[in-house]
Parts: sequence; C-alpha cells; structure tokens
Amino acid sequence: MMRAVVLKDIGKLEFEDRPIPKASGNKVLIKVAYCGICGSDLSAYRTLSFPPGTVMGHEFSGWVEAIGENVTNCKIGQRVAIRPCSVCFKCPWCNEDRISLCPDHIVDTIGLKNNDGAYADFTLVDDFMVFPLDDSTSLSEAAVLEPLAASIHAVQEGNIKEGDNVLISGAGSIGLLMFQYLKMLKPGRIVVWERSPFRRSKVEELGGATVVSTQEEVEEIVKEFPRKGFDVVLEAAGAKQCVQASVKLVAKGGVVVWMGQMHEPLEVDQFALTISGIKINCSIGYFVEHWDIGMKLLQEGKVNLKMMVTDEYPLERIDDAFQALFNPEKDMKIMLKVHDEN
Repeated sequence: MMRAVVLKDIGKLEFEDRPIPKASGNKVLIKVAYCGICGSDLSAYRTLSFPPGTVMGHEFSGWVEAIGENVTNCKIGQRVAIRPCSVCFKCPWCNEDRISLCPDHIVDTIGLKNNDGAYADFTLVDDFMVFPLDDSTSLSEAAVLEPLAASIHAVQEGNIKEGDNVLISGAGSIGLLMFQYLKMLKPGRIVVWERSPFRRSKVEELGGATVVSTQEEVEEIVKEFPRKGFDVVLEAAGAKQCVQASVKLVAKGGVVVWMGQMHEPLEVDQFALTISGIKINCSIGYFVEHWDIGMKLLQEGKVNLKMMVTDEYPLERIDDAFQALFNPEKDMKIMLKVHDEN
C-alpha cells in the first residue's frame, strides 16, 4: 500500500491508503522524490477547479520503480524527470509536437483530472513522459523542469528580437523563470513589475532588470522609449490590472503574451486594439521543443532553479505547505519531499 493525498473539497486534502499501481505495457511506475506545488494546484485547493477525488501534482521527479513489458527508454532505478503533458498522438497538434494544444491535455495530463499525480508515494506514467537525468542534475532541480518549459514557451511566444524592450508583469516562480530565459535572448531593457517586496528582491538577486512596484512607474519608463511602449509585454501575474495594462503598455505593432491565468471576464476595446496593430498571444503549457530546451539549460547549469524554491516540506505536512503559499512575502515555490534521495 502507499499514501496518496486526495483533494476532497475546498481547502480540504486527505490522505488515503491505496494499492501501489502496477506497471504493464508502456506504463512506468515512478517512486516520487520531489513534487512542486503549482499555481493551478493552489487554485484548485481554493476553488475546487479540479473535481473532488483528484490526486494533484504534476511537477515532479523520482526513480523508475517498475516498467511494463513494452518499455525500452528507461531502466529500473534510473533517476528521472517527468514530462506530465498528455499526448494522444492522433490530433494535428500532437503531430506538430505542440502537445499542450492536444484536446486531451487538460483532462489526461498527470495530476490534473483523470490521471493521478505525484502527491503520492508512487504514480504511474506513460513511457514517453519519462526522461532520464544525468549525474549533474539533482532531483529537486528536475522537479522545476516542468514550469521552466512552460516559461520558455511563453517567452518564445513573444517573438523577441535582440534589443527589444520587454516588460514582465509578475515575478512569481513563472515570472522569474521567464526572466532567466529572456536574458539569454539579449533583449534591450527588461522591466519587471511586481508589487511584492519579497519577489522583487528575487529579481534583484538575479540582476539585469529595472524592478518597479506600480503601474505608474512603468508608465513613466515607457515615455523614454521611441515607440512610447514596450516591444513585448509578458504577462505572468494573472491579475486583472496587469492583464488590462498589458495592452496599454505595449507599443504599436508590439506583442503581448498572456501567460498568467485569470478566472474573471475581461472587457477589451477591440477598436483600440485593432488600430494599434498589436498581437496578443496566449501561452498554455509547452511544446516538445520547449521541454528539450529546458532539459539542456538545466543540464548545462544555465538556469538557477535552486533560488526559486523557498521551502521544502515532507509530504505528511502538505496542508502546512499549501497554507504557507498564501503568504507571497515568504514563499514562492514550495517543494514536497516525498522520498529521500538514494
């Protein structure tokens, strides 16, 4: 038997004893090492946006515990990262490797709705989700690979050119991962808009950006630009003020990328948007290429993932971990430690 943490109701998680899943066919049983708490998990905890009975957790790493008879890409005992995104292999988007657009993505990705996630001692995944790690990559860092891939996707949706002036609104874990990748593209000026002093300090720790706390400060900065707006705005906060401001702070002909999730209706002035010639790109998840880029950056040590993790809790204290995330001045990315590294 194994432990599994089940979402029961708003603000209610319960441990259940369950049989350890069996690996057969193309399935792989993963012994979970670390699992990050994603913003979507926190939202489900607050609003029950996932159905009761869901075992959440999709940002994780671990060891191969058992393999089905058809599995050839991994071996028992290997340290692995898991790409949890569901792939049907039949739709046009899967055929183009744009896997987050697959119709099965939201329902069948590990830890979202239909397939149990890594808030458990063990979880069962498909073999194509399993990526062996080299010796230089820690299991705790590997558990941040999934949000890193999503952040790379969002930045690439901005079609950023060398020298572009770029605004990032929101410096949570996604905003900080965006920022680290963005700097590699050699943009012009980077401005990060974040109201939390704690999160602003994380940006300053990384260096290379102008960090502000209010929209008024951003509006003063854009007056200095020839186009009186940013070439690209990357919206990672998911706050209504930031989403609405994104289309006002971008220059004519610029690009806005909406990455942050907002669950309320948004009113837009369609005529104003049209005559400005701006492009709005919406970014969800990641494609195969973004995962591969993230793996390479992680293995080469070109991203600082350790500074993203502000605390670590054992699985048995998962309630405390969720409560801690309600304080944005203390925690950003919390990691659940399910099993010790061998």
